[in-house]
Amino acid sequence: MMKQPLDFEIESAKSWLDNHCHHAGVRQVLLRGVEYVEAMERAGLTPTLTPGDELYDFLCDPGAASARFKNFMPPTL
Repeated sequence: MMKQPLDFEIESAKSWLDNHCHHAGVRQVLLRGVEYVEAMERAGLTPTLTPGDELYDFLCDPGAASARFKNFMPPTL
C-alpha cells in the first residue's frame, strides 16, 4: 500500500528533526506539533484545511471527547 502524501511529509519531518534539530527542548516541541498533525488526520480533520477556530471548537466540544481520547495524545505542554 502506498503511503499518503501527508504520511510521507510527517515521516520526513520526524526524520529531519531527528537528524538536524539538536536542541532537545525545541525538538520536543516541534515533534509534539507533528504528533498533533497526525492526530488531526486520525480524527478525520484535514490539517491543511482546518482553521484554528474549528480545531479549537473540536478540542473544546464535549461531544467530541471520545474522538479526542481515541486520536489525540494527552496534553503535556
